[in-house]
Amino acid sequence: MKKQENRSVGIFFVINNKVIANLESISILQPLNGFYDAELGHSEWFEETLFAKYPQFEQYIEIPRGRVVYEIKKNKFIVYLDKKLNNEPMQKKIMKSFGLTAQNTLFRRDAHYTTDSDDIDKLFS
Repeated sequence: MKKQENRSVGIFFVINNKVIANLESISILQPLNGFYDAELGHSEWFEETLFAKYPQFEQYIEIPRGRVVYEIKKNKFIVYLDKKLNNEPMQKKIMKSFGLTAQNTLFRRDAHYTTDSDDIDKLFS
């Protein structure tokens, strides 16, 4: 991970087609189970910071969102995001927000980071 020490992982929301990210430098995080992952969670960040700016959202679960982690073994950043966000223009915005490139980034789905109603139903059933 030599050249990527200045890169970040973190969480993000997409509001009004803009990526609003909370980045955490991997140079100060401790790896866990082969990954560098942000310490801050979506609900925590929303309640502490974003709700005051976006009171139209009563809960963070209403806002499209995702997470960027770094997998040490693959030497890749993995972006977990809503399926409705998984399109090329939004991928580029997310990569730009986190300083990533197409060569070092994989895009994946994870029901935990989704606002798609069918996935939420599965998650809580």
